[in-house]
Amino acid sequence: MLLASIIDNPQQCIDKLPLLTKSEKYKLLHELNQTQRKHLTDKCIHQLIEEQVEKNPEQIAVIFEDEQLTYRELNQKANQLANYLQKSGIIPGDFISLFLEPSLTRIIGLLAILKVGGIYLPLDPNYPLARLRFMIEDSQISILLTQESLHYKSYIKSLITINLDTDWNEIAQEYSNNIVANIAENNLAYIIYTSGSTGLPKGVLIDHKSLSHHCQNIIDNNHLNIKDRILQFASFSFDVSLEQILPTLGVGLV
Repeated sequence: MLLASIIDNPQQCIDKLPLLTKSEKYKLLHELNQTQRKHLTDKCIHQLIEEQVEKNPEQIAVIFEDEQLTYRELNQKANQLANYLQKSGIIPGDFISLFLEPSLTRIIGLLAILKVGGIYLPLDPNYPLARLRFMIEDSQISILLTQESLHYKSYIKSLITINLDTDWNEIAQEYSNNIVANIAENNLAYIIYTSGSTGLPKGVLIDHKSLSHHCQNIIDNNHLNIKDRILQFASFSFDVSLEQILPTLGVGLV
């Protein structure tokens, strides 16, 4: 196509010469690129997961090593933590950081933050000290959900912390019912920081509508169902981790 175009118009600038036929260009732009979808629901992703709890309460929702939780157990624990956060003064729009080693508690914490309307910020314990300190200070997080063994890495002594291991007996006294929080679909759901390879890391903010819409598309495009098992392998500080967790919890195992 390029050679034929040069022969037809040898004086034309090379960046103006076509590489595709008209039919190929049309297919690329108008057929293969038809990605517009109708937003299927105005519900947040955690509300869709709560619906899954009602449908399949005893189905295994998440497995980590030799531990596992059913949908009912996962939802109850997330609700207890969400109620605890509400009583601690957390309101929709507060930044809440999750600073944990890999565990089931990570999933519980993530759901609890979404349920209470907090803006989820994951912090990877393996990140360099300077990056962790920058993200904590830049986001001005309200509270840090962590574990006792990582306390020495929180870096800001004035930061309010909740240890989800040593404090869990107190958290477990809270109600396990779904909480009521004033969350609109345009409220922010999470913040993920870029790598900072071209300068300082930048926080990218995603709202609930975008998150639930994306999760629905992942479910549809991959034909996920209740029998599927999804391996969660991406770092929690990379938003692909949410793509591996949340759509899966909407239909099956993670």
